[in-house]
Amino acid sequence: MLLVAYLCYYLSRESDTLTSLSVAGMLILLVSPVSVGSLSFWLSFLATLGIVLYSELLSKLRKRKPESKKGFVKIFLRSIRKIAGALTVTLSANVFICIIFYLAFGETSVISPIANLTVTPLGEVYLALSVLTLLFGKVSFVGSLLCHATEFLASLITSLAAYLSSFEFSAVSLRHVFAGLI
Repeated sequence: MLLVAYLCYYLSRESDTLTSLSVAGMLILLVSPVSVGSLSFWLSFLATLGIVLYSELLSKLRKRKPESKKGFVKIFLRSIRKIAGALTVTLSANVFICIIFYLAFGETSVISPIANLTVTPLGEVYLALSVLTLLFGKVSFVGSLLCHATEFLASLITSLAAYLSSFEFSAVSLRHVFAGLI
């Protein structure tokens, strides 16, 4: 997708996210046609499609209203909007991958919106630390400190994901959803 966006930039064309996603999918399938049977391909592709369609729809529907609130109320409302935005992005991705979860696993995660709200910010910090570790890993004290911080954060993210998935209600079976209709 990034390749198509850069190409559009250099050709002085407007970049279209759906076209970029489509071209990326076609390139992946050209290089590796067996990817069409890969769960990771379908989950990544459909989740990204859900997020892209959501963001385009939301940008068309959202009209910025001038904020008349001040102080704590303004900060609180801004925080609620950010959390609601993150939840709707997660839900839009989940809606698009639900059929894959049904066909491959027979269940879907109901805790994923909460998990994404907690793990995603940690993942962003982890990515930044990883880049810094790669850049400064050979510098004795700094590299060691960054390495330990990155390792700790990776362990924290893994432990948090394992903890959240250990709840009995974390996944719901999709195999018998329509049994009551028959």
